[in-house]
Amino acid sequence: MIKRISLLGAAAGIAASLLGAPAMAATDGLAISDLIAGGTGCPKTGPYQVSAHLLGDNLVVDFPAFDVLAGTVYSNNDGTGTFRTTARGNCAVSIKVTPPAGFAFAATDVTSRGYATLATGANASAIATVNLAGDDATGTARTDLKGPFYNSFTLAGKIDEPRYSKCGEATRMTVDTMAAINHGTAEKSATSWVENGGRDDKLVSVKLGLKAC
Repeated sequence: MIKRISLLGAAAGIAASLLGAPAMAATDGLAISDLIAGGTGCPKTGPYQVSAHLLGDNLVVDFPAFDVLAGTVYSNNDGTGTFRTTARGNCAVSIKVTPPAGFAFAATDVTSRGYATLATGANASAIATVNLAGDDATGTARTDLKGPFYNSFTLAGKIDEPRYSKCGEATRMTVDTMAAINHGTAEKSATSWVENGGRDDKLVSVKLGLKAC
């Protein structure tokens, strides 16, 4: 199921000179709208829905409720749990991005922070991707984790050859966060989980660039 969610709005940019274009902030004049989110990591109702905003030269997508759990998962009020050998989740977010007249935009890198608790014998992977509508090229950041692991982690992927939107035209950008866990040989009573975005700020940050066209 897919749900449209309101945006938080744009923040002011930080001045820079990008790819031969006149000096301007990477987000000066950019506008975002019409966020559409879908996936098991995207709540459809309540206070923990996905949102997005511009901050400096970054498009920031917040995933306040994204987590994946395997092993013995305690979700019952009576204290009993259910066992999952594997688990995976994702949340794909499509956002309309409109550049200022006379400019095209592109994603230049993608970063995500996360936190994982993996029992000995368990392993997990976390992935964040970004791409423009109609373009097969995808920027990807990935990490593979092996238990025992009880710490935060960072995904970072630089896009060596950014693909720019058409000049001055609104284009949809998709940001997708994914995680998968294999409980493996870990104790059956243990619980392993991955949070894409960390404990306090579950977000994926996409750095944007503008060029004159």
